[in-house]
Amino acid sequence: ALGHAELRVRDAVSLDFCRRCGLNATVEPDDAFALVKGMVTTSSIALSESGARKIGVCLFPQYGRKADCDFSGWLIKCLHGLKAQGPEWKIEGFCFHTSPDAEFREMQDLFESAGLPPNQVLAPNLDFRRAAVSVRNYDLIITTRFHAVVVANAFGIPNIAIASGEYYLAKMKAAVAGHEFSSSLVNPEIVAPE
Repeated sequence: ALGHAELRVRDAVSLDFCRRCGLNATVEPDDAFALVKGMVTTSSIALSESGARKIGVCLFPQYGRKADCDFSGWLIKCLHGLKAQGPEWKIEGFCFHTSPDAEFREMQDLFESAGLPPNQVLAPNLDFRRAAVSVRNYDLIITTRFHAVVVANAFGIPNIAIASGEYYLAKMKAAVAGHEFSSSLVNPEIVAPE
């Protein structure tokens, strides 16, 4: 059905798949880059009420990971490490996914397991534009979500992408490529949460 279409894909793994299937495809940045670039791109970093700087975390198990790998323990240790940075940093969870209710519950559980108040996870915003604009409230983003990295880079917010498995690593490589604000791409299979 796609044999005569000109396909646009966002990563090398998808391009290889298309080529193996004999489909004509080119790699282009994800459409979210263009959407977010159209928004006001001046970062409006806001300190929390206590004057602390804000870390936005959006952590959710990624689809396509190895079935026998559960990185919840890794994510909890990561949150423990962030909490140990002291009161000058406020950690806040935000939802940025196609299943925001599931992500919300998962992150509340992760926060509670890490000794952080679950109410520090913000309720999901189902409007992508509003969710994107709210990302501007953070000084640093740590996330497993592709589009959260895209938005952070478009707004010039430093970010750390977390990805595992061939598919998600390829997606995240496409999201961080050429962006000075993506300080690292972390694979929990080979990098400790610290």
